[in-house]
Amino acid sequence: MTTIRQEALLRERINRFLDDQGDVTSQAPADIRRHIQEFVRADPDLAGVLEPQTRPFLVRYGVAVTVALVLPVVLGLLKLVKAALSPRRGTRRFLARKALWALGGALGTVAGALRFHEWRDDRLVAARQPDWQTRYNQWTHSLGHVVDREDHQLQNHLASVTSVKPGWFRITVLNVVFAVVTLSVRLVANQGKLGFIGSVHFARWVVTPDDKSVIFLSNFDGSWESYLNDFIDLAYFGLNAVWSNTDNLIGFPSTKLLAFGGAKDEQRFKAYARYSQFRSRVWYSAYPDLTVPNIRTNMKIRAQLFAPLDDEDTDAWLRLL
Repeated sequence: MTTIRQEALLRERINRFLDDQGDVTSQAPADIRRHIQEFVRADPDLAGVLEPQTRPFLVRYGVAVTVALVLPVVLGLLKLVKAALSPRRGTRRFLARKALWALGGALGTVAGALRFHEWRDDRLVAARQPDWQTRYNQWTHSLGHVVDREDHQLQNHLASVTSVKPGWFRITVLNVVFAVVTLSVRLVANQGKLGFIGSVHFARWVVTPDDKSVIFLSNFDGSWESYLNDFIDLAYFGLNAVWSNTDNLIGFPSTKLLAFGGAKDEQRFKAYARYSQFRSRVWYSAYPDLTVPNIRTNMKIRAQLFAPLDDEDTDAWLRLL
């Protein structure tokens, strides 16, 4: 039995136990919690939750590792700037200024190349016939083969395939973006949320071996519409960073410097995402009756079940049930 299933069973058994006790509102929160603890200890099916929770190293210390990686770079840049601004003439100031000029030149070159590609891509997409609205409206009769597989349980699945824009520049940018995303997910976004989004069970980007296509697979709580709205409102820059390097016959909305614009054009972005979708013949949901918030709440119930709590925290813990 997995940890998530154990914790779901724990909450279910505790709720059933409380239902069997009738009205317990007259009892002190600490007494109710003590009775729950005694019940859990006596239930052999819940023996697993009595064991200490194990959390991977990066889940516990990911933020500290991130600071340890970023801080030396920041301090090095500050030291470089300080040396460049020094009133004393000398080799150190000269080299620091040269280094800053080189760094600024490199960043400017990358930004210029990116804006050039964005400008060129916008012109190519604008020249397509028919325009994206007409093409999408003509295609929507094919939506049924995707939509009829949605909203049959708490979670839905999205499978998308888009083409990488031609040329070495776009695939290089895409690989850099994926490297940054992978690092951030392992170090920071490992607490039950993807950025600020708390409805994602699973998400995976894959570049095909020939570097010509990008596959996106995701399992998420709620409807397709609410899922896309979460990304548009809370993480559109991440969508831009990936999907602006790809294309289909709708064309990704115009972006600026990889992060701005893009998915904020809600109507066109949703058309782009829908057009890229494929019907999945099979997809797996490990916990069809649990949402991500359910899972996080169950984890908290288990973590605080035998933890020392004051009266206020005990009352808050009981409200989780």
